[in-house]
Amino acid sequence: MSYILDIMYVTYYIMSAVLYAMAETTMSFRETSAWISLTSILAVFGFYFTVVGRALSAGPVSADTFLGEYVGAVILLVVLQIVLQIIAAVGTRIGGGDVETARDEREKLIELKANRFGYFIVLSGAVLVAGAIGYGLPGYWTANALVAAVVLGELVRFGAQLVYYRIGV
Repeated sequence: MSYILDIMYVTYYIMSAVLYAMAETTMSFRETSAWISLTSILAVFGFYFTVVGRALSAGPVSADTFLGEYVGAVILLVVLQIVLQIIAAVGTRIGGGDVETARDEREKLIELKANRFGYFIVLSGAVLVAGAIGYGLPGYWTANALVAAVVLGELVRFGAQLVYYRIGV
């Protein structure tokens, strides 16, 4: 029972700290951009992997079954990113912020630290996929596993950027 209370307390503490931090500070354009990238990748590829998972659980599929879904997901992600980034840039300009400011040392450090986490995930996924190919796993499994590694790496990278923006690295 005490574990449940501990979890509830920690959850309450974290949520109140996050809400306090969000109420006290405004986001820079680059932080807003990271939020846009994180949520759009999560939404588009979350839907893509839901479709892929349902098709794979239904039975055997051909190697080119998911090519259309993948191309559609990439096109949707690109269009969604462009539209949302334009909206964020216009909103930042209207709010008096500057979109074209060069990155300072803090922002460069944040990107470097976050890239380290994302690179580790992508590299680990690529090594696992190479091993899976060696064991003879079908092409659609390995291709989707590689896409999942890249997507997970990008989610980790943008998530780390957001954490570093908030804790003030």
